[in-house]
Amino acid sequence: MNINQIQRSFFLSKKTLEYEFRKNNLLLLKRAIKLHEEELYEALKADLNKSKEESFITEVSLVYGEINYHLKKLKKWMRPRKVKTNLLNLPGKSEIIYEPYGVTLIIGAWNYPVNLTLVPLVGAMSAGNTVVIKPSELATKVSEVLARIINTHFPREYIHVIEGGAEVSSSLLKEKWDYVFYTGGERVGKIVAQACSEQLTPYTLELGGKSPCIVMDDVDIELAVKRILWGKSLNNGQTCIAPDYLLAPNKIKESLLHELKKQIQNSYTSEVSIINDNHLNRIKGLVDSPYYEHHVEGERRLGPIIIDVKDPDEKVMQEEIFGPLIPVIGFENLDEALHLIESKSRPLALYLFSKNENVQNRVKSLSFGGGVINDVIMHVSNPYLPFGGVGNSGQGAYHGQWSFELFSHKKSLMTKPLWFDPFIKYPPYTSFKMRLLKFLMK
Repeated sequence: MNINQIQRSFFLSKKTLEYEFRKNNLLLLKRAIKLHEEELYEALKADLNKSKEESFITEVSLVYGEINYHLKKLKKWMRPRKVKTNLLNLPGKSEIIYEPYGVTLIIGAWNYPVNLTLVPLVGAMSAGNTVVIKPSELATKVSEVLARIINTHFPREYIHVIEGGAEVSSSLLKEKWDYVFYTGGERVGKIVAQACSEQLTPYTLELGGKSPCIVMDDVDIELAVKRILWGKSLNNGQTCIAPDYLLAPNKIKESLLHELKKQIQNSYTSEVSIINDNHLNRIKGLVDSPYYEHHVEGERRLGPIIIDVKDPDEKVMQEEIFGPLIPVIGFENLDEALHLIESKSRPLALYLFSKNENVQNRVKSLSFGGGVINDVIMHVSNPYLPFGGVGNSGQGAYHGQWSFELFSHKKSLMTKPLWFDPFIKYPPYTSFKMRLLKFLMK
């Protein structure tokens, strides 16, 4: 039997349905990560040149936080949720039962290879599924450590890591899964969606896109730039919710460009490398004439590059950057900025710096996955908020309770008594019965 069949057989044993099983394995996952934590830091350093501090803040701590939150709430989430019963079905009772989908597949991403692989895993485990994990082959060292963590501490019939490249992903997608969770780019996302549609498999796509950041003239530009550069510098711009490009009124555009340059020169510290030469060359190819380029030394290193965009059709505006480029576009009025945003695919994230409530409300009305007003990225750190895209930036949302619900089928159940059998639902349908049915079904 292949791994899919092995896990399906185990799932049918119904062991994963038990609360104690789920709780104990979440605790085991936490202990296993703790045991191999230093190896994860070393692997992240090798693959992306991430410091231990950044690796903890943006990767490992978020996994611990997700596990802790699920352990605290799991028993409550697992309970059937009672809902109202309409007049027509009284004296019946209605409830929603959360049941696991079954055998699931998680395909991880390379930019946050620990966080974006293990956080969905927590949701799948919490909901009672079995899981096959395919880490990104681009983060090779992290993939090896993840395989060691999971395959050493968990039986393969429950959770198992399979390493390899695109051919392994392609082979796995030919199998019949009960749910597929993919994090990555839009091109491969379409391949995943097509493979799932052929099997009628439900799926989640966590993709990306060009996430705009609007800076209005009523805020402290120094503080706004400080927060923007912090978000852009995380993982050296290789973050799906990093501010991709900035929009500012023409009257403050030059001040914004100057402040960006000043703060980069004074405080830029990121040492994270671009994942490989192909990505490095792609990013460099998006730059024509930089306003300011911050030079750094080291293998596959690239410092921030500010671009004063004169034409919104420039190539840097045609695709997700996923690197330390900072295009800045000026506008005369907010309508112009909102039109530019709406002319592109709906973004995974959107950021606004403004104290004006009217401006805030107008920007809120745009369609985007999630966002922050007067900061960047921080919405992803709140377990009470769902995280996910819309349209081309993704389908489905997770984190916290949303992860549990994402990996759960919501089963509707109604219980009716045998002592009451309403005559009106049976033919023949007289005019009296029809009047009564219309009343009950209002």
